[in-house]
Amino acid sequence: MLTLTKSQREFLDEATLVYEEGFLDSPAAQYIESRGLDPAQAQRMFHLGHVSDPLPSHERFRGMLSIPYLAKSGTVGIKFRRLDDGTPKYLATENSRVRLFNVLDSLTNSSQVLIVEGEMDTITAKLAGVPAVVGIAGANNWKSHFARVLDGFDEVLVCVDNDLKNDSVNAGQVLAGKILREIPHARNIIIPSGMDINDVYCVSGHEGLLSTLGVKIEPQH
Repeated sequence: MLTLTKSQREFLDEATLVYEEGFLDSPAAQYIESRGLDPAQAQRMFHLGHVSDPLPSHERFRGMLSIPYLAKSGTVGIKFRRLDDGTPKYLATENSRVRLFNVLDSLTNSSQVLIVEGEMDTITAKLAGVPAVVGIAGANNWKSHFARVLDGFDEVLVCVDNDLKNDSVNAGQVLAGKILREIPHARNIIIPSGMDINDVYCVSGHEGLLSTLGVKIEPQH
């Protein structure tokens, strides 16, 4: 398994800090607000940023929302989201590894963990009050070792996209099937077709989302 060099880690940490400094009052913060979320809270929890002044090799990400992938050692990767109508919506640096987003939540004392699809749904669920949530970066990005990362949880909830595409394939539910085969005690939660977790949150608020997901909020000690 490839590991980051010291210089790579230092560069990613620097990029996270630089882009985070330019987040508030930026188009990236406006985008987060347009998704029904509090930009300041999202920045605080996830160190979101805006690429207004790209670091070397990041020039093609200018103007994008930066979403760092954080681990105990610091930033181990960064995804970038376009804020215009260009495609693909999400970009990453060359040779980026596929990782669990918000993997630090796998270290919490919660008995329950929620698996969602995409960084925005992870951010939404966390801000809505879900104690432990991790994200899969797209329907084709589940890796077998992710199941081992989540071994310590008594209950695993899976809530991914439920969209039937033009080719009659429901990629999100194909992803759910893969997860359930590797985590047999996991439970699949299917939300209305055409909606994602952020949509449910915008329509129903945090209480409605938590109720839909069946998430237990455990008392703090």
